[in-house]
Amino acid sequence: SEMLKKLSAAGVGQRPVIFVTHSMGGLMVKEMMMQGAEKDDEMTDKSIQDIVKNTKGVVFYSTPHHGSWLASASWNLLYIRGLKDIVDVLRPGPYLEELNEFFKTFCKAQHVPVLSFSESTQTHLMGPSIVKAEIVPAESAYPGFGEFHMVESDHIGVCK
Repeated sequence: SEMLKKLSAAGVGQRPVIFVTHSMGGLMVKEMMMQGAEKDDEMTDKSIQDIVKNTKGVVFYSTPHHGSWLASASWNLLYIRGLKDIVDVLRPGPYLEELNEFFKTFCKAQHVPVLSFSESTQTHLMGPSIVKAEIVPAESAYPGFGEFHMVESDHIGVCK
């Protein structure tokens, strides 16, 4: 992936790495680990493999491991046109299930501890308005393994 190459070029992976992620950034890290762990001839760059090998922990803040209702909400078409691919990733389904299963197996095999946090209050969706919602519910923020905690915050503040 492009992000793995950029991290590698910046020297990430030369020492132990702990990824601290928020929201979709957590899905991105899981996808990078999956791509970096692939055993094929195209993945010969040792520095990219070092990122995977030297990952020693992952922290997830309100990562939608199992999807988000936002991807299914009809109102999203009004606000996030042009982001169809991103919205599709957030839809619960086989892609997220496979990604989560890979990551669970990866963490167990590599002894990578996982710490996950979830928002517990609703987020204002359109500035300071009365329209509020839970962006990533706890059942999606918990990947099904590792340590899990609720934080008294909304989606924006959960990682602050």
